[in-house]
Amino acid sequence: FSQRIPAREGLHGAYAASRTSPAPDLEQQDTMTEGKAADAPQAIYSRASFKGDRGDTFNARAVYTPFSPPAQRSFKGLVVPADPILANQPLRNAFRAKGKLVLILRGDVSFDVKMQHAVEAGAAGVIFCNTDDSLYLAEASKEYTIPSVMMDHKAFMKLHGRNLMPAQRFTADFDFDRLQTLHNSNAVEDALSQGRMCKLEVTVVGGHNLKDMEFMFAM
Repeated sequence: FSQRIPAREGLHGAYAASRTSPAPDLEQQDTMTEGKAADAPQAIYSRASFKGDRGDTFNARAVYTPFSPPAQRSFKGLVVPADPILANQPLRNAFRAKGKLVLILRGDVSFDVKMQHAVEAGAAGVIFCNTDDSLYLAEASKEYTIPSVMMDHKAFMKLHGRNLMPAQRFTADFDFDRLQTLHNSNAVEDALSQGRMCKLEVTVVGGHNLKDMEFMFAM
């Protein structure tokens, strides 16, 4: 519905506010129950860029794990796949993983076990990858001293999959994504289409360089 209201004196530009749910490609923790949903950690996204030593480069999205130290949002380093890739036992390539960003595939054991094996190997950070093309907000029992993020399976295939150039090594650079809210735009449209969110459009009359305002609120 629409409402026409007079502009306040000195009002300039457009105001917009939105209330959104997590981005649609963010998979929630498997064990999360409805009663715990309100206490669920908020997803914080990272921009990731990768550069291969044979010329391949690509950018991707990641989400910081809730157990990654907040003071280390920016980090970089050489990517070394864990051996075994699930990190379900102490790393056989600990000598290579020391001081590097260890690539670990989700599955088989808890994230605590995977992190413990990475820490014991002297890793500088951990890149977890999901087994499908969604991001996953991992959980652990405590905060760790090294940073960690979760990426989707597409990133894993580029870093360690069949399309990886033989013996190519990648350097990764992670940084806090300052455009967090833009990732939620698709979630808003999805909520609107399913009737879970109402959209209020307000037309402002008068003023200088004024535009229509939109407000979102949950049903």
